[in-house]
Amino acid sequence: MSTATMSVTCSRCQKGYLVPPVLQGKKIKCKQCGQMIPIPVQGKAVPATKPGAAKKVVPQIVTPAVVVEPEAKPASPAAPPPKDAANQPQSQEWGPISAYHLRGSKEAPRCPFCAHEMEEGEVICLNCGYNTITRERLPNVVVEATEGWDWFVHLTPGFVALFFCLLSIFIAQSIFTHVPYLGFLDWMYYDPEWKAIPVYMFMFLLVDIWTLGYYSVKRLIINFTPPDKIKHLELEDRDED
Repeated sequence: MSTATMSVTCSRCQKGYLVPPVLQGKKIKCKQCGQMIPIPVQGKAVPATKPGAAKKVVPQIVTPAVVVEPEAKPASPAAPPPKDAANQPQSQEWGPISAYHLRGSKEAPRCPFCAHEMEEGEVICLNCGYNTITRERLPNVVVEATEGWDWFVHLTPGFVALFFCLLSIFIAQSIFTHVPYLGFLDWMYYDPEWKAIPVYMFMFLLVDIWTLGYYSVKRLIINFTPPDKIKHLELEDRDED
């Protein structure tokens, strides 16, 4: 054996290797079984192996050794700087309890029943029908749709009253001023027994004009829209069933 190499044997599979002296004190990996083989330093005793193992050594084909260099471990990343504990997000369930933030507030009166905004000075809530003075809630009702016949029935009496009101005005001014002249009323002017009739008729026509005029104005101007008809849901549902 040359002095330039050293002979070592695997303690597991008994395979021999020739290694250069520069590998003294290091370890090589066995190609056959993967066992790490320590390389002894010259002048020091080789670590003892199992008794009787040296007697069974059968030199085989010697192959050059493979030097296993220790793998370089990647450098661990630097630890992040400590964060302020007060600024770290905390769990909603176990974190400190904090009040809700108000996005905006409006100083306006609200309904005590449904909390709906009400106008200043408004008494009844238009959302739920609650009366803030009597502390009662108006019942919800369903009304029927207004049709053409409803408009006809509602406005016809007003037009009839307006017609008779204008007719009474025409007759009253004819009696008082004789313009236009109405020949069928001559009996009231020339008969001495009926001279008081025009006066009474004129007073009656004034009352008639006032009554018919008030009714026609109320029906055609003040209460122009037909009244709502409440729809009886319970009776209709019962009839459908």
